[in-house]
Amino acid sequence: MLLLALASSGFVLQTLSFALPALSRAWQMPAAAFSITFTLHLLGITLGALAFGRLGDMAGRKSLLLCAMALQAVATLACLACSSPLQLAALRLLAGAGIGGIGANAVALAVELAPRHGRTLWTTLVLGGVAFGSSLPAVALQWVGAAADWRFLFTAGGLATLVLLPALLNHLKQVAPAIRIDATTISPDTPMQLA
Repeated sequence: MLLLALASSGFVLQTLSFALPALSRAWQMPAAAFSITFTLHLLGITLGALAFGRLGDMAGRKSLLLCAMALQAVATLACLACSSPLQLAALRLLAGAGIGGIGANAVALAVELAPRHGRTLWTTLVLGGVAFGSSLPAVALQWVGAAADWRFLFTAGGLATLVLLPALLNHLKQVAPAIRIDATTISPDTPMQLA
C-alpha cells in the first residue's frame, strides 16, 4: 500500500511536465511562462516533507500520510479550474506539499513496519513507487494519444490519489508517534522523550 501511495505522488510530480505542451497550446503561452509553477512546486515538496514529517513524528504517520494524500488530490484536481500560470503555481505549491508529506511519512512507515531483517529491502521497494509512478504519465499519454487535453493527467492523478485513500485508511497500521511529549515535565533544559 505504501508503494502505491508513493506511486501516486510520483504520478502527480510529473503531471505538469507531461501536460506542458498541451497546456502551452491551450493557453497560448510559451513554456517559459510556467517556470514559476515548477519552482513553487519543488518548494512545496520541500516544505511539505519538513512539515508533514515533523507532524507525523508527533501525531502519528498514518493520519499525516492520509492528510498529505488528501491535500495532493484536492490541489491536483483544483488545477482543472486554473486559467493562469500564477493560479496553477499556487495549487502546485499545495500539491507539492502533499507530495513531500507523502514521501516523508510513507518512507518512515516503511522503516517502522518492515521486519528488522528485511528493512532495507522493504524501504527500497517502497521508494521505488516514486519512480514507478513518475513513469505512468508517459504511459497514460501513449494510451490516450498525444492530442489529449492537458486536464487529462491532472484528473487521473487527483482521482487515483482519492481512490487510494480508503484503501490506506482500512489496511495501513497506525504506528505510535515517534515523539512523546509529557507537558508536565517540559522545561527549557528538558530533552524530548523519544518513544
